[in-house]
Amino acid sequence: MKRMLLVALVLTLALAFVAALASAMLELGPVAVDLRAPVAAHLAESGVTHPVTAVLLNYRGYDTLLEIAVLLLALLAILAVVGEAPAPPSRAAHPVLQALARLAAPLMIVVAVYLLWAGAFRPGGAFQAGAVLAAAAVLLHLVGLLPGWSRPRLGLRIGLAAGFALFLAVAAGLLTQGSLLQYPPAAAGVLILLIESGLTVSLALILAGLLLFLSREEEFLAALQVTAGPTLAAIDQRGRSRLSLSVESQGYLVTKTVQVREVTLSLPGGRLVNILPEAASVTVPAGSSSATDVDAG
Repeated sequence: MKRMLLVALVLTLALAFVAALASAMLELGPVAVDLRAPVAAHLAESGVTHPVTAVLLNYRGYDTLLEIAVLLLALLAILAVVGEAPAPPSRAAHPVLQALARLAAPLMIVVAVYLLWAGAFRPGGAFQAGAVLAAAAVLLHLVGLLPGWSRPRLGLRIGLAAGFALFLAVAAGLLTQGSLLQYPPAAAGVLILLIESGLTVSLALILAGLLLFLSREEEFLAALQVTAGPTLAAIDQRGRSRLSLSVESQGYLVTKTVQVREVTLSLPGGRLVNILPEAASVTVPAGSSSATDVDAG
């Protein structure tokens, strides 16, 4: 009941926000504003020579700050819904695809660094560089060289929040001087480059995380499959026997261990009985099978 009330409250607030936003947009007049001349007139004071970068990170830097916050909140919402789960396995792709991915990934990193550096004076910047780095991570994941993410550990959490935290710290520092994200002309270029460097890392991790945190390949790509058995061996004098079975690793890139907790025997009358006195561990190397014997009751 409480959950339904919470959902209803959130939907009501969302609809109210949408209605207020629509009302505000309808009240806007059809006045065309050409800002190219003011931007060009103050471009020398912005710290960069490209007008788009000047607008995004200087004149309207708070817009970019809020955009990063929205992306980070979106990822946090995904983590809240998905919750904690075991680290997803990766499915090995064809060796040729893996070799091509190994060649492409370093080139994509170089392209991302170039886009970050070029953003000051030509099209590029943190968003483009972060998108390229995220694409490199997704590519490595798709060919099985990068496993899916189960949950963000400390280092990953720092990387996810670093760009937003750095941007916010610069804004707070400038606010103590009486202005919000209005850089001193002498330090504007350095501050923008510092912010963009942090944003590149965070954006890459956020965009990659939108896929890698949702990856649950163990459900439909990789599996540990019993390929032979269980076969019941001869019963000893104490009435005990051993079961032989073979488990094959399908799609995993690392050695996996599975717990065999139950082997049921169908008795007359349809009754099922577990003949394992205790759980048995079976370790299976990546891409191969493992034959093992377990004690039966």
